[in-house]
Amino acid sequence: MNQIILEGIKVESLIGYLQEEKEKPQTLYINLILDCDFTKIQKTDSLQDTLDYVEIISYVRQFCTHYQGNSLEKMADCLANEIKKFFSVHKVSLTIEKPRYLEALEIKKLAIYVER
Repeated sequence: MNQIILEGIKVESLIGYLQEEKEKPQTLYINLILDCDFTKIQKTDSLQDTLDYVEIISYVRQFCTHYQGNSLEKMADCLANEIKKFFSVHKVSLTIEKPRYLEALEIKKLAIYVER
């Protein structure tokens, strides 16, 4: 199996349980590992026979901008399932990083990881 890796897709989203998180969008970073078949593109070298990275990134940003929910866990699950359904991938590994409270929590990283 082959993989396409997209790291650090910057998105803005209204997500969280705190009132301040519901009032102002916050920056999140999405990391994707997409397991897919390169057989066709390796033969044709045509964009039509592979995943369009720009389209995937645009889809992720649009999803996150319009997502309405509280937890990163639910958001990660929904986004991974949507990517798997909409694009021709065998498996999606997805991480959502939430840097907003790192300093206040005195931690280096806060992230949610799912595989679908």
